[in-house]
Amino acid sequence: MKSNMIKLLAVAVGIILCLAVVIAVIYPQHVTAAEPAELVQQAKDSLALGKYDDAAKLYRQAYDQGATGADMCYNIGTAYLRAGKLGQGVLFLERAAALEPDDPDVQANLAWAHENIRHTAATRESKEEATDGEGITLTGLVGRLSLNTWGLLFVGGFWALAAVLVLLLFSAREKRKVLSLITAGLFVWTGLFGGLFWLKTQEETPHRWGIVMSRVEAKEGPNERFETVFDVAEGVKVEIKDSIDDWSEVRLPNGLHGYVPSSQCKHI
Repeated sequence: MKSNMIKLLAVAVGIILCLAVVIAVIYPQHVTAAEPAELVQQAKDSLALGKYDDAAKLYRQAYDQGATGADMCYNIGTAYLRAGKLGQGVLFLERAAALEPDDPDVQANLAWAHENIRHTAATRESKEEATDGEGITLTGLVGRLSLNTWGLLFVGGFWALAAVLVLLLFSAREKRKVLSLITAGLFVWTGLFGGLFWLKTQEETPHRWGIVMSRVEAKEGPNERFETVFDVAEGVKVEIKDSIDDWSEVRLPNGLHGYVPSSQCKHI
């Protein structure tokens, strides 16, 4: 009897050990999953060794586990840029810029990325048409300053206009001509910068903008059967106008318009 009990106990222990091994093999992440802080440190170590692709993956794992914020997006974007992945790099740097628009490091890395994109920017089959799109556009003008700067220019003009209007009401007749000219100028200033400020607020609405992940052909319509109208380079920032099935309707900074696969265009 005692011998049988010992055998049963040995079998039970063996079964429990086998189950523990199976669970450890099937679900290793539950045992070995690293904390975000651990992953960040591993990413820094990889950067120091020049393993940029590994660093980007580790930062991304930490990001997916909830370690978000402007600094994390900056680190991920920078690691991707060093790993040669321009699309992913610009995507996360743009996310960092949305959180911290005036951060000089973010803006410097974005400027470097855009300089590299410029050499392979979207073009039409006709070189002449592509060249025409390289001039200064309203979108490009709006993008030169941050939302806060456009807002200060608008608010400053508004209060200056209010002050001059009060002076105009109570000033002597001989001074009214000069004040009227100043008022007219401030009206133009306030209207202009108010419009640019509004455009900037629209530009910084995250769901409206995306980054092209790899070079892709833009079509005339939302289907492969449509004619290719231009190519879009990896890392280009586009305005997402609409989504139809698995296609996104996009507009480029130079005004070109077409459809690209949604899988190739990630929202900021």
